[in-house]
Order: sequence, then structure tokens, then C-alpha cells
Amino acid sequence: MKKILVSDYDDTLFIDEEGIKENIKLLKKWMRKKNIVVIATGRSYYDMMKEIKKYKIPYHFLILNHGATILDKDDEILYSEAISKNTKEQLRKDLELSSAKFYFCCCHLESRVSAYANNLTKIHIEYATKEQALEKIELIRKYYSGRVRAFYLHDGIIEVVSDGCSKCLGVTWLLEYLNVDDYKMYVIGNGYTDIDMVRNYHGYCMKSAVEPLKEVATKEYDKVSTLLKEVMEQK
Repeated sequence: MKKILVSDYDDTLFIDEEGIKENIKLLKKWMRKKNIVVIATGRSYYDMMKEIKKYKIPYHFLILNHGATILDKDDEILYSEAISKNTKEQLRKDLELSSAKFYFCCCHLESRVSAYANNLTKIHIEYATKEQALEKIELIRKYYSGRVRAFYLHDGIIEVVSDGCSKCLGVTWLLEYLNVDDYKMYVIGNGYTDIDMVRNYHGYCMKSAVEPLKEVATKEYDKVSTLLKEVMEQK
């Protein structure tokens, strides 16, 4: 039976310097047993690759930008979904990007591009307060339903992607792409954007996870390496 690990990155696969070293050791052992490693993150290609190169993280597939981009280990784009041109033009005004504390945009493998660039896959915005960020999420829910979706991260930060994108949908797409009949999924995360993924795949969460994620998780772990050890020791 093929085993597939799908792990969030920030505060899950990476907690601290010592933790990532232990996790990488177990990831390599996992892969030597012909199992699959998928990192599912809200990070862009640029930001995730900095981490991968710094720590030499092994993997088979990356689900980036909350599912807007899926890559294999050779950087081949398997899937990418951009925000539509008409939606993007109105969204720039409603998100009030010019008055935000900070923002950047992504398109396919590029990060830190202009909000006017073609093929935008994600818009990252930091507002002055959590309340302001949540107001923008409510605006998107009310007026952009079916076109884009927004995720609240933390500290007044939201990220916006096409409505057809999420980590959960990215995992579903990847499973269809892999076309594996006999497999066992092990999904783990820590934040709000992991809730659907963990719920739908009966997954796990970190002990430090947000409370809504803990409510849907099957079990809590202190480290990804603890989960992998447990699975690999099972007969």
C-alpha cells in the first residue's frame, strides 16, 4: 500500500531549527520506503524554495499558494489557477491595496509581482488591524462568491486566491493525478487554511494548532517526525 504524507509547512513541518532537522531525517526514511511526501502551504514558490534550499528538504510535490499552484520535484507546473482578469481589476479597488500596510502578488512561479501583472494566483495583504482584515474577508464572501476566496492567516494578514483553490482541493487534484488505487493518507496541519484538508482526509494537527482545527483533527502531534515514526513502526 502506498503511503502519502501531506504536511503544512509553517508551524508544522517547520517549528524550529532542531525540529526541521529531525523531520527531514524522518522524511528521508519515509521516502526510502517508496512513500510520497507532499508539502501543502500558503507560501509562494519563491518563499518555499528559499526554505527548501536552506534546509535541503526532500519532497515529491508542492501545493503552493493555498492550492493555486501544484509542482513536482523538478519544478514542472502540474496545475495552476489564476484570478480572472475582470475580477482582479475590481478586487484591487475593494481590497484598497494602496492603503494597506503591505502587500505582494504571485503568478505561477513568480512572486512579488505587480497587482497589474497577468495570471495572478495569489494576493497577500497585511492590514493595520485584524478587524480590518476580517471586514475584507466578509466583503469577498459577500460580493465575490464563486470568483475568489480569502484566508485569514494572523496579525491582520489575509491571502486571496481563485475560488477553485484551497489546500484541500489541491490534495484532491493531486490524488487524481497520481491515480493510485491502494493508498493511505496522512495529513497534518496547524492553521485555519488546513481545516478543510484535515477534515476531509481524516487527518491530524499539531498540538499548537488553532482551536477550530483541533476540533476536526483525529489526533494531535508535537512534531511531524512523531507521526512518521508512529506510522512506520506499525506492522
